[in-house]
Amino acid sequence: MSTLYNWPVIGNLEPLLQIENDIKLGNLPNVYLFSGPARVGKSKTALVLAQIFQCENKYCRVCPICKKIAQGTHADTIMLDDNGEKVKIEEVRALVNKINMTTNSKYKVVYIQNIERMTIEASNSFLKTLEEPPANTIFIFTTGNWRNLLPTVVSRSRLVKFRIPPIGDIRDDLKKQFADIDEKTIEQSLIYSLFKPESARDLLNSQDDLMEAQKFYLRIVKLFEKKDIYESFSFVDEHHKEPEIIKQFIAYGIYILRSFLLKQLNENEEEDAKITNFVDQINYLENARRLMKSNVNVKLLLENFFIKLC
Repeated sequence: MSTLYNWPVIGNLEPLLQIENDIKLGNLPNVYLFSGPARVGKSKTALVLAQIFQCENKYCRVCPICKKIAQGTHADTIMLDDNGEKVKIEEVRALVNKINMTTNSKYKVVYIQNIERMTIEASNSFLKTLEEPPANTIFIFTTGNWRNLLPTVVSRSRLVKFRIPPIGDIRDDLKKQFADIDEKTIEQSLIYSLFKPESARDLLNSQDDLMEAQKFYLRIVKLFEKKDIYESFSFVDEHHKEPEIIKQFIAYGIYILRSFLLKQLNENEEEDAKITNFVDQINYLENARRLMKSNVNVKLLLENFFIKLC
């Protein structure tokens, strides 16, 4: 099966067909909730959906309305991108006031990226608007995991689940989009993006970003292979105050350690101590990723990891 619209999304045919069927039948909900991992196309789907709703030429992508939505300047398409901060009740009140203003368009579309950023107070305040939404208003929310949201928010939404597509599908799509790029580079983009399609595409669109990702990835591999405590602690000193870099380090670290573990298992070397160490290190980083969401001492957390590793 194929989609009716030209969605700039790799894989995830099932949720796209679900949305298209809603449009075809005129069965549009007041609230769409797109749930799934980061960088799999949720935000791009939301953007295109807003263009489909607002465009007078069936999502032509070239009219002033489509262009304004793409640029984030369309008056009746309100977009609240994730800036890394919590959404507080004052912001929700301002948003609701804007929603209730008179509209000149067929719809008023409200897109909120990572709805879980709302504080409990903000969510409870926003529920009143979701219970009695203004006429011709469609909300589009994205989330990493719908189970982390208030049940009352989920119950008022049409849940659409996105997933990381099979690696083969991502690879095939990238080969079509970047036919002038060699397969080795495409494979590198898959690894450095940890097989997230949107991230892989971004890396292939920027040679500088691809080189930086490769440099960072290989540095972590070197840290894990050399097990030099001085170099490891230098890395921690350099980056412990940079949350995004630490998150990337943890993600790469888990992937690299799993690769080491699989290699050990495939070689049929019955070294239980090594296997146990790999599993313990992976579990430590998984737990560190969870702790990063709270007020944790990142420097101490990483230093303890490298002490165990080295």
